[in-house]
Amino acid sequence: MIAEIKILERGEEFLLKKCEPGVAPTRRGHGLGKKLLAALLDVARDLGCSEAWVLTDRSNSDAMRLYKSVGGEAAPTDQVMFTFLLEPK
Repeated sequence: MIAEIKILERGEEFLLKKCEPGVAPTRRGHGLGKKLLAALLDVARDLGCSEAWVLTDRSNSDAMRLYKSVGGEAAPTDQVMFTFLLEPK
């Protein structure tokens, strides 16, 4: 998986930013993206974040399937923002 990950502190809140993620075509279908996204959401929870977002195009069926599989809620627009509610474990 290729991703740029930034953890930003803004006052008393932390922002976790994941930019331009992608799994190499030869490695897709093995759960790598799902595992990495789940781990990133865990880090965000541990930092005290209450939500996470990711933006994709509705036509990106692989991303749509991934984000839904990890519990994201899709917005009803062509560019889709998924929101993850990060309740403590």
